[in-house]
Amino acid sequence: MNISVSLTDKFMHAVENDEDWDLVFPDYENCKDIYDLEWDGDIDSWIEKGYPIKIYQTIKAKELLKIICECSYKTGDPGFNYQTTMNNANPNKHLGKQVFTNPCSEFVNIPGASCNLASFNLTKFVKTNNENTFFDFNALEDMAYKCVRWFDNMITINKLPLDIIDNVTKKIRPIGAGFFGLADAMYMLKIRYGSPEALLFAESITKTIRETLEKASVDLAKERGVYPAWEGSEWCKKNIRIRNSSLVSIAPTGSISFIAGVSGGLEPNYGLCYNRRTYDGNIYYIVNSIFKAELEKLGIYSEDLMEKISKNRGSCQGIKEIPKDLQDIFVIASDLTPKEHVDMVAAIQKYTDLST
Repeated sequence: MNISVSLTDKFMHAVENDEDWDLVFPDYENCKDIYDLEWDGDIDSWIEKGYPIKIYQTIKAKELLKIICECSYKTGDPGFNYQTTMNNANPNKHLGKQVFTNPCSEFVNIPGASCNLASFNLTKFVKTNNENTFFDFNALEDMAYKCVRWFDNMITINKLPLDIIDNVTKKIRPIGAGFFGLADAMYMLKIRYGSPEALLFAESITKTIRETLEKASVDLAKERGVYPAWEGSEWCKKNIRIRNSSLVSIAPTGSISFIAGVSGGLEPNYGLCYNRRTYDGNIYYIVNSIFKAELEKLGIYSEDLMEKISKNRGSCQGIKEIPKDLQDIFVIASDLTPKEHVDMVAAIQKYTDLST
């Protein structure tokens, strides 16, 4: 489990203007029956209906945001999502507001929807031809196009645990294709994470996936029909007949990236080298395979060098044995500025219709 806080433009304006903020929730003791039947997480809709509420506390919005940020810095929780932004991008406004996400917030949708996710291992699209290393966008397009049919088949045959989830999922047929191994793919291509070149590369990948998925879903709609709730949707208003209401989601991919032995999601690596201790007390090092191959090629890989890097936060920056050109490429999260990290997310978000 994690804890997340959903922020709105209204709250952020209150922060900017140093206004008070009421912590409001339905007054459950005085409306149990209505609450059990109708509460869906949307407090604005609840208030509009005139249902009873309870103000538990009033606090300066700026002070509340400060508390949230301090807790997030110290513990990693809570995370943020931006409710207004999510709803502005909701393709099915005619069905309801997007008030829910899954725990990591990469899938946002209306109540009852389920996340149907898959991710491409970007390192598999890095190819070498006549000693030239390049990213094979054609192969990525081919895989992205095919995956839409696989997704759609899965939604059709899947039996979800609750009727409401099964019904909503089949009504809007949401899919979320994404990727992992971005940081490692850029190591292979000699692109520094967070650099201007990295921003263009990450944006090009996401744009390719997004445009290919939309084309594939439009083509599939010609064969199988639009998704059942298409009428009245934002897609309908644009006269785009499509099979799936959402297309791109960049998940953290913690488990599958670990199994594949590559970096997770869109994130930079958190360390090039770290150590583990066995039950009988022996220490061994987990080393990024691409980094290790480069060191071995230069004939400088050693356990002693790995120990130095491990003690340097897993970073090769400032290690005199590591050539400068490798230090420039093999950066990790703590080597980046906050802006570089945010800029990478922003470049990818342009073509992501769920979340990153």
